[in-house]
Amino acid sequence: IEQDIAFSLTIFVSVLVIACPCALGLATPTAIMVGTGKAAQMGVFMKSGEALEETCHVQKIVFDKTGTLTIGKPVVTDMKAEDEALLMCLAGALEQGSRHPLATAVLEKLEVMGLQAYAAENIKTLNGKGMYGEYEHRPAYLGNEALMQDAGVDISVYKEQEEIYLRQGKTVIWAAWGSDVLGLIAIADEIKPESKEVVAGLRKQGIDVIMMTGDNEITAQAIAAQAG
Repeated sequence: IEQDIAFSLTIFVSVLVIACPCALGLATPTAIMVGTGKAAQMGVFMKSGEALEETCHVQKIVFDKTGTLTIGKPVVTDMKAEDEALLMCLAGALEQGSRHPLATAVLEKLEVMGLQAYAAENIKTLNGKGMYGEYEHRPAYLGNEALMQDAGVDISVYKEQEEIYLRQGKTVIWAAWGSDVLGLIAIADEIKPESKEVVAGLRKQGIDVIMMTGDNEITAQAIAAQAG
């Protein structure tokens, strides 16, 4: 009986392929449509059917840090300054109008503190470094250490504190007014609960997982370690 069933199936499939090849011709695009549709529902977008097919050959995966491995909702956790109100009001002055997640964190903290940002002028974005503006006819800077160096600002007084924040996986923003450093702001963005499990699963499949970020290297190393 088993041979009869196997023989019947062979004949059936042969007739199907000869008489109606579209049955098999439609199988692949249908599978691609269903696969990409289900992936889209889970927030994964495929460029094409070919891209979906090629995923079985992937050897390395690169993840962005903020908003991918992390929640993407940074918050101000710490400040170090002689005058925190001055620090935050000037920082808020330069960050107003920006949609960057770090800018949002600064402005939200300013609101929580019940403070109002100063009215700065000639605000400019310095790509890869931070923000520049003018307040009371003096230049104001908000950004990374490279920006402080370019502005000739001595940040040694808070350098030790910066190291502490960076090793905690926090992003540090420096603020200066004229040639004087006002202090620094530490901002943290938590790892997504599922990030570590996803990274571990990919590595178990023999896939190298790489994190890409424009953040400070020490902070990046701390976040990478948390994500595995």
